[in-house]
Amino acid sequence: MNKKILLFLLFLGLAIAPFIEAGAIGINPAKFNLIYFEPGLEQQFEINIFSDDPLEPIEIYFEGDLKDYASAEPKSFIGEGTSIVTLRLPETSLKPGPSILYVGGIEKKGEGGTIGGLASIRVPIRVFVPYPGRYLEMDFDILDINVGEKTSYRLDVSNLGTEDLVISPTIELYVDDANGELVLTKTLEPIELFSKNSFNSIEELNTSFLKQGNYFALARVDYGEDSLGENLSFRIGHFAIDIEDYDHLFETGKINPFNLEIKSEWNSEIKGVYASIVVTDEGNIVQKMVTPSINLDPWQRVNLTGFFDATNLTTKRYLANINVYYGGSISNKLVAIYTNDPPKEPFVWLNYYSYLLVGILFLVFVIAYLVYWVWKLKSFLRKGGKTHGSKKRKKKK
Repeated sequence: MNKKILLFLLFLGLAIAPFIEAGAIGINPAKFNLIYFEPGLEQQFEINIFSDDPLEPIEIYFEGDLKDYASAEPKSFIGEGTSIVTLRLPETSLKPGPSILYVGGIEKKGEGGTIGGLASIRVPIRVFVPYPGRYLEMDFDILDINVGEKTSYRLDVSNLGTEDLVISPTIELYVDDANGELVLTKTLEPIELFSKNSFNSIEELNTSFLKQGNYFALARVDYGEDSLGENLSFRIGHFAIDIEDYDHLFETGKINPFNLEIKSEWNSEIKGVYASIVVTDEGNIVQKMVTPSINLDPWQRVNLTGFFDATNLTTKRYLANINVYYGGSISNKLVAIYTNDPPKEPFVWLNYYSYLLVGILFLVFVIAYLVYWVWKLKSFLRKGGKTHGSKKRKKKK
């Protein structure tokens, strides 16, 4: 960008800064429960809006699909206030699916030369029109656990159609994926789920007999000839930390970082995790390193870093005994590492000869240029200093 434009924008910002007032406002509550459409339904909502400036005027505004069906009383106040928002739905049905009314508050600045409308906030009110016929939606979740623990699941099923239904939910657990071994089945009693109603189940599953590993959970809801399913993976952890990766190439003549990548296999925090690395050469200890101590979150993967001093080492193969310590347990790995001489600067001599060649070519050009003009000068002098096309003038009698 042009420097003059940048300077102009800077001075413009400084000039208008005293006239800009930053503000912040809040709204309570942050959300409302879902409303199912009924023709002519009228419902009221109490909303509190507040500003960080007690003297600032605030105005209520509406946005969204249902803004033409909403009103507020009062619609404005100073600093903070409570407004009653009334939503009056039409007698004729809206389109099937969700419709939203956004209720917001905005600071109305402008007095005293300030720039207005700087801070605003809004909250949604959702209205749902049921779909014609049979229509279900579900939400399923299941918790990671540790070996010997029971997991719990959450299953939400909503009848968003116009027909009443009888649903039969089932939870199944498999090893690894849907093609793995079926290890647990929980069948719930059939439930009559009326239109515009929801079913919620939060229960434990006896998984205490399962081994550590990855599992696949399938929630299926049958309703007549139709069914709806949702699946996800969950883990059963054991108290262990895996050494996933490590540095194995180092340079001689310098101190190198020695990085270990570790991963927690436990579904709880593990505190005070650190690593000790002992480097040996034919059974003789060359160096010992200890990394700083950290805390690992559940299933977290991180790097531990020590420092390997290869200043006086030669190029060769060494053994590194890596031990990761945590909660009275140790994870171990014996690995080979290698030290190599630092790489030579690439193309140093090539660059040198390139510059030399360019210099020689330049010098040859200068010499050729000088020789050319010397030849031109000598040619000129041999001709008596005459230029082409010059003629002797005859003396007048």
